Amino acid sequence: MTKTTDISHILAARICHDIVSPLGAIGNGVELLEMTEMRASPEIALLSDSVESLVARLRFFRVAFGTAALDQRMGRPEVISTAELPLKEARLRLDWTVPSDLPRNEVRLAYLLLLCLGSALPLGGVISLERGEKQWLITATGGRIKPEPDLWDMLVGGGGGQDIGPNQIQFPLARNVMTQMRRKLSAQWGENSISLQY
Repeated sequence: MTKTTDISHILAARICHDIVSPLGAIGNGVELLEMTEMRASPEIALLSDSVESLVARLRFFRVAFGTAALDQRMGRPEVISTAELPLKEARLRLDWTVPSDLPRNEVRLAYLLLLCLGSALPLGGVISLERGEKQWLITATGGRIKPEPDLWDMLVGGGGGQDIGPNQIQFPLARNVMTQMRRKLSAQWGENSISLQY
Protein backbone atom coordinates (compact mmCIF):
# COMPACT_ATOMS: atom_id res chain seq x y z
CA MET A 1 0.00 0.00 0.00
CA THR A 2 1.24 3.51 -0.85
CA LYS A 3 2.36 5.65 2.06
CA THR A 4 0.52 8.95 2.49
CA THR A 5 3.83 10.84 2.29
CA ASP A 6 4.38 9.46 -1.22
CA ILE A 7 1.05 10.68 -2.62
CA SER A 8 2.37 14.11 -3.63
CA HIS A 9 5.26 12.52 -5.54
CA ILE A 10 2.93 10.12 -7.36
CA LEU A 11 0.58 13.01 -8.21
CA ALA A 12 3.45 15.09 -9.60
CA ALA A 13 4.69 12.16 -11.69
CA ARG A 14 1.19 11.54 -13.06
CA ILE A 15 0.63 15.21 -13.98
CA CYS A 16 4.02 15.44 -15.72
CA HIS A 17 3.42 12.17 -17.58
CA ASP A 18 -0.04 13.19 -18.78
CA ILE A 19 1.07 16.64 -19.95
CA VAL A 20 4.15 15.41 -21.81
CA SER A 21 2.06 13.35 -24.26
CA PRO A 22 -0.03 16.22 -25.71
CA LEU A 23 3.06 18.43 -25.69
CA GLY A 24 4.81 15.79 -27.79
CA ALA A 25 1.91 15.92 -30.25
CA ILE A 26 2.17 19.71 -30.42
CA GLY A 27 5.91 19.35 -31.01
CA ASN A 28 5.23 16.95 -33.89
CA GLY A 29 2.77 19.44 -35.36
CA VAL A 30 5.36 22.21 -35.15
CA GLU A 31 7.90 19.96 -36.91
CA LEU A 32 5.43 19.41 -39.74
CA LEU A 33 4.88 23.16 -40.05
CA GLU A 34 8.65 23.66 -40.18
CA MET A 35 8.69 21.49 -43.31
CA THR A 36 6.34 23.89 -45.09
CA GLU A 37 6.86 27.43 -46.37
CA MET A 38 6.04 28.64 -42.83
CA ARG A 39 9.27 27.17 -41.44
CA ALA A 40 11.14 30.50 -41.31
CA SER A 41 8.40 32.47 -39.56
CA PRO A 42 9.06 33.90 -36.09
CA GLU A 43 5.76 32.42 -34.89
CA ILE A 44 6.90 28.88 -35.69
CA ALA A 45 10.27 29.52 -34.02
CA LEU A 46 8.48 30.78 -30.91
CA LEU A 47 6.22 27.71 -30.82
CA SER A 48 9.15 25.37 -31.28
CA ASP A 49 11.21 27.00 -28.52
CA SER A 50 8.23 27.04 -26.14
CA VAL A 51 7.45 23.35 -26.66
CA GLU A 52 11.12 22.41 -26.18
CA SER A 53 11.25 24.45 -22.96
CA LEU A 54 8.04 22.96 -21.56
CA VAL A 55 9.06 19.38 -22.30
CA ALA A 56 12.47 19.97 -20.69
CA ARG A 57 10.90 21.45 -17.57
CA LEU A 58 8.44 18.58 -17.24
CA ARG A 59 11.21 16.00 -17.55
CA PHE A 60 13.14 17.81 -14.83
CA PHE A 61 10.09 18.21 -12.57
CA ARG A 62 9.14 14.57 -13.05
CA VAL A 63 12.48 13.54 -11.52
CA ALA A 64 12.56 16.25 -8.83
CA PHE A 65 8.94 16.00 -7.70
CA GLY A 66 8.04 12.47 -8.76
CA THR A 67 8.62 9.01 -7.35
CA ALA A 68 11.84 7.01 -7.33
CA ALA A 69 11.90 3.25 -6.82
CA LEU A 70 14.92 1.87 -4.97
CA ASP A 71 16.18 0.00 -8.06
CA GLN A 72 15.77 2.89 -10.54
CA ARG A 73 18.94 4.46 -11.89
CA MET A 74 19.80 7.37 -14.19
CA GLY A 75 22.83 7.56 -16.44
CA ARG A 76 25.05 10.63 -16.44
CA PRO A 77 24.04 11.82 -19.96
CA GLU A 78 20.33 11.62 -19.03
CA VAL A 79 20.93 13.45 -15.74
CA ILE A 80 22.74 16.31 -17.47
CA SER A 81 20.36 16.61 -20.44
CA THR A 82 17.33 16.62 -18.12
CA ALA A 83 18.71 19.44 -15.95
CA GLU A 84 20.60 21.55 -18.47
CA LEU A 85 17.85 23.55 -20.21
CA PRO A 86 15.68 24.33 -17.14
CA LEU A 87 18.77 25.59 -15.30
CA LYS A 88 19.96 27.55 -18.33
CA GLU A 89 16.62 29.36 -18.42
CA ALA A 90 17.23 30.36 -14.79
CA ARG A 91 20.68 31.69 -15.84
CA LEU A 92 22.40 28.82 -14.07
CA ARG A 93 25.21 26.71 -15.52
CA LEU A 94 25.54 23.12 -14.36
CA ASP A 95 28.93 21.53 -13.75
CA TRP A 96 28.04 17.90 -13.02
CA THR A 97 31.33 16.07 -12.38
CA VAL A 98 29.74 12.85 -11.10
CA PRO A 99 31.11 10.28 -13.59
CA SER A 100 28.71 7.34 -13.36
CA ASP A 101 25.05 6.47 -13.28
CA LEU A 102 23.22 7.01 -9.99
CA PRO A 103 20.17 5.82 -8.09
CA ARG A 104 17.22 7.96 -9.15
CA ASN A 105 16.43 8.98 -5.56
CA GLU A 106 19.91 10.54 -5.27
CA VAL A 107 19.35 12.44 -8.50
CA ARG A 108 15.95 13.56 -7.22
CA LEU A 109 17.51 15.02 -4.06
CA ALA A 110 20.25 16.71 -6.10
CA TYR A 111 17.63 18.27 -8.40
CA LEU A 112 15.61 19.56 -5.43
CA LEU A 113 18.75 21.11 -3.96
CA LEU A 114 19.53 22.65 -7.36
CA LEU A 115 16.12 24.34 -7.19
CA CYS A 116 16.84 25.52 -3.64
CA LEU A 117 20.17 26.97 -4.73
CA GLY A 118 18.57 28.56 -7.77
CA SER A 119 16.31 30.59 -5.48
CA ALA A 120 19.42 31.92 -3.72
CA LEU A 121 21.04 33.02 -7.00
CA PRO A 122 18.64 35.60 -8.49
CA LEU A 123 21.26 36.83 -10.97
CA GLY A 124 22.30 33.32 -12.01
CA GLY A 125 25.61 31.57 -11.49
CA VAL A 126 27.37 28.22 -11.65
CA ILE A 127 26.44 25.13 -9.65
CA SER A 128 29.01 22.34 -9.35
CA LEU A 129 28.20 18.85 -8.07
CA GLU A 130 30.66 16.24 -6.88
CA ARG A 131 30.00 12.88 -5.27
CA GLY A 132 32.53 10.97 -3.22
CA GLU A 133 32.14 7.45 -1.88
CA LYS A 134 29.93 8.61 0.97
CA GLN A 135 29.12 12.30 0.51
CA TRP A 136 27.90 14.85 -1.99
CA LEU A 137 29.38 18.32 -2.32
CA ILE A 138 27.39 20.98 -4.15
CA THR A 139 28.91 24.43 -4.62
CA ALA A 140 27.05 27.41 -6.05
CA THR A 141 28.74 30.67 -7.02
CA GLY A 142 27.17 33.84 -8.35
CA GLY A 143 27.37 37.60 -8.44
CA ARG A 144 24.74 37.95 -5.74
CA ILE A 145 23.62 35.55 -3.02
CA LYS A 146 20.11 35.96 -1.63
CA PRO A 147 19.73 33.67 1.37
CA GLU A 148 16.32 33.03 2.90
CA PRO A 149 17.28 31.94 6.43
CA ASP A 150 13.93 30.41 7.42
CA LEU A 151 13.87 28.20 4.34
CA TRP A 152 17.47 27.08 4.70
CA ASP A 153 16.95 26.43 8.39
CA MET A 154 14.29 23.95 7.31
CA LEU A 155 16.99 21.97 5.50
CA VAL A 156 19.95 22.44 7.79
CA GLY A 157 18.44 22.96 11.22
CA GLY A 158 15.17 21.11 10.98
CA GLY A 159 12.93 24.20 11.28
CA GLY A 160 9.69 24.47 9.37
CA GLY A 161 7.02 26.56 11.03
CA GLN A 162 6.79 29.20 8.31
CA ASP A 163 4.31 29.28 5.44
CA ILE A 164 5.59 27.93 2.14
CA GLY A 165 4.65 29.35 -1.25
CA PRO A 166 4.49 27.35 -4.49
CA ASN A 167 7.89 28.67 -5.58
CA GLN A 168 9.43 27.37 -2.32
CA ILE A 169 8.02 23.83 -2.30
CA GLN A 170 11.46 22.37 -3.10
CA PHE A 171 12.64 23.14 0.45
CA PRO A 172 10.22 20.92 2.42
CA LEU A 173 10.39 18.26 -0.30
CA ALA A 174 14.20 18.20 -0.15
CA ARG A 175 14.01 17.92 3.63
CA ASN A 176 11.58 14.98 3.37
CA VAL A 177 13.73 13.15 0.82
CA MET A 178 16.82 13.77 2.94
CA THR A 179 15.05 12.35 5.98
CA GLN A 180 13.98 9.27 4.01
CA MET A 181 17.57 8.77 2.85
CA ARG A 182 18.90 9.37 6.39
CA ARG A 183 21.14 12.19 5.25
CA LYS A 184 22.04 15.38 7.10
CA LEU A 185 22.83 18.60 5.28
CA SER A 186 25.48 21.14 6.25
CA ALA A 187 25.77 24.52 4.55
CA GLN A 188 28.45 27.18 4.39
CA TRP A 189 27.69 30.67 3.11
CA GLY A 190 30.23 33.05 1.59
CA GLU A 191 29.81 36.47 0.05
CA ASN A 192 29.40 35.00 -3.43
CA SER A 193 29.08 31.28 -2.80
CA ILE A 194 27.14 28.52 -1.03
CA SER A 195 28.53 25.06 -0.29
CA LEU A 196 26.27 22.15 0.64
CA GLN A 197 27.51 18.82 1.94
CA TYR A 198 25.47 15.72 2.80
